[in-house]
Amino acid sequence: MKGAVVIGGHVQGLGIVRMLGYKGIPVVLMDTTGYNIARFSKYCSKFIRMPGDIFESEQKFCEFLKEKSFQHNFHDWLLFPTDDQTVAYLSRNKEKLSDYYKIWTPAWDVVEQCYNKRLTYAVAEEIGIPIPESHFPESISDVRAIGDRLRYPVIIKPAVMHTFYAQTRCKAIVIHSREELEEQYQHVAKIIPPSEIIIQEVIPGSPENLYSCGSFFKDGNIIASVAGRRSRQIPMDFGKASTFVELVDVTEVRSLSLKLLDALGYYGLSEVEFKYDTRDGVFKLLEINPRTWKWHSIALLSGLNLPYLLYCDTNGERYSEDLDSSKKTSGGKWIDEYTDFYISIKEMLLRNMTLRQYIATLRGNKIFGSLSSDDPLPFLAETAMVPDLYRR
Repeated sequence: MKGAVVIGGHVQGLGIVRMLGYKGIPVVLMDTTGYNIARFSKYCSKFIRMPGDIFESEQKFCEFLKEKSFQHNFHDWLLFPTDDQTVAYLSRNKEKLSDYYKIWTPAWDVVEQCYNKRLTYAVAEEIGIPIPESHFPESISDVRAIGDRLRYPVIIKPAVMHTFYAQTRCKAIVIHSREELEEQYQHVAKIIPPSEIIIQEVIPGSPENLYSCGSFFKDGNIIASVAGRRSRQIPMDFGKASTFVELVDVTEVRSLSLKLLDALGYYGLSEVEFKYDTRDGVFKLLEINPRTWKWHSIALLSGLNLPYLLYCDTNGERYSEDLDSSKKTSGGKWIDEYTDFYISIKEMLLRNMTLRQYIATLRGNKIFGSLSSDDPLPFLAETAMVPDLYRR
């Protein structure tokens, strides 16, 4: 039986391992560290340690995958990336690697428009999808030209996240004045090229205004999807990851996502992110992740198994999923246990939330990032890792 190879053993990877494992599909996990939770899942049939420096070279990355395909007979196994850099490597080397694995990741001409937010926003504006007010300066003189016209606060953020985040450990820098803007722009221009710098308005409101559509898209149609409100994230202002997500039924989020994916000529799994602007009542595009996303396993609460749908499609098999069950869209919750508890404690200390409100959010139908009575070891492993995770 053809299986799947998941690259990345964190919560997102664990979700893929379990969702394919539920269907009896063999799943192999690869990661640069043994310090991950997915390797402890009973549905992980093999764990392969990747070299710690493998992502420093695309060639080294590709050669490693080829070697393991020969060594373990992974020919035609489906590859699942779980981070943007892996997506980029698979996309740019799709032709080379397709003799060794099934690569569902779209070709680079499609992925680049997701990977680079400047290109994403250009496509969105061309097809009429609202975006936050954004500026794309090429030099400090361009920044000075717009400095007095901006409504502060604004943010500086990268068009391509990887290098910026590695250097700053944040997704965006909040700016409160023209002087601060010029200073921070020159600082950021030393980290990433000016062609990757975006100056963008801050859409007001809490994470309760953050929405996403996660879907399996094919031939101009969303085959199956879930919409989520990402009510809590870490950190709460410009989060690197969601910690609490609620299933919602928001038709506009789905229709805008379909419009964007169709314009891109997309295929496969993706998450399209929006923020609702209460000032004008408009959902505005933030970004698209051309892969699975952290909370994708929430789809199980709607009766959907998105990685399995993709597996069936790439292997020419009929879906055994009841796609009509995707109509059951509201009420379910996804919770990343430890990080959500941590961020909720901080919110209570800041008096942004009461203990009663926090407890209320835990009621109802829910699925956890790692906790599962069917597959308990990943949660136990995460529990053992918690002290070191927070030291890091």
